[in-house]
Order: sequence, then C-alpha cells, then structure tokens
Amino acid sequence: MPEHLADQLARTLVDLYGDLQTRLATDLARRLAAGMDRPDWADNKLAATETVRRWAQTLLDRLDGPLADRVAQAVILAYQRGGHDALAELARVQDTHPDWL
Repeated sequence: MPEHLADQLARTLVDLYGDLQTRLATDLARRLAAGMDRPDWADNKLAATETVRRWAQTLLDRLDGPLADRVAQAVILAYQRGGHDALAELARVQDTHPDWL
C-alpha cells in the first residue's frame, strides 16, 4: 500500500524538528551536569543562561537556512505528487464514467 503524501510530509517535518529538539536537549543536559558538585553550580548556570539562549537561537535560525530548504523541497514534492495523483484519479474516473467529464 503506497504511503500517503501527507504522511510522508509530516514525517519529514517531524524528523527535521525532532533532530533539533534532540540536539538542544542533549546539549542542555550536558551543560547542566557540568560542575554539578561545585558549590557555585547554581550561580554558574544562571550566568550561562544567555549563552544557552544564543545557542538555542542558533539552532532555531537553522530552520531559516538549510532546513528551510529541505522543508520547502518536501512541500514541493508533496505538491507534485499530489498533482500527479489527482491527474491519475481523473483519468481513472473518466475511463470508468465517461459521462462525468
């Protein structure tokens, strides 16, 4: 059974955003764990929040770069496949019910 176009597009988008989410969570966990045994750990983590915010923004900015291109390609492919499938369905319906068209 062929995969539905919407399913393919959704999976592509989920994969793209999921990768960024995983990278962000992994880096945050690493940053939080570093120096946990030190008495000034909380102060150091508070001081590092701007660095983490900038890094997270960098990841989000990637959505406007190469990832945006991949998303656009997925949408274009979905459009093309949808058009092809619609034409194939019209041809099938016309052959089955010539009076309809």
